[in-house]
Amino acid sequence: MVRKCAIYAGIVDKPSPGRINTREVPRAGGIAVVIGFFFSIVVALYFVEYFNMAVRIDSDWWMSYFLGAFFIIAIGLVDDIWDMKPIIKLACQICVAAIMYF
Repeated sequence: MVRKCAIYAGIVDKPSPGRINTREVPRAGGIAVVIGFFFSIVVALYFVEYFNMAVRIDSDWWMSYFLGAFFIIAIGLVDDIWDMKPIIKLACQICVAAIMYF
């Protein structure tokens, strides 16, 4: 599904002399990984609640975690669409991590 959306939106890595790929390869695969990860978190939280497991879930921590993850995903998507310089991408990721830490 994400692959088809990336192809439709034109978020593809085109073949060129410096690349290995010989045909267009969709980018934005990180979105599929994130969807799978968050789905597994939701399922795990459901089972924790369903079986009345003694796990304390701090809502502030989860909110900051999901908000930080959203910004990291946004940085990756922006990089997939408009090739960011690696140093700028790293600086953005460090800023998000620092904000989440404090």
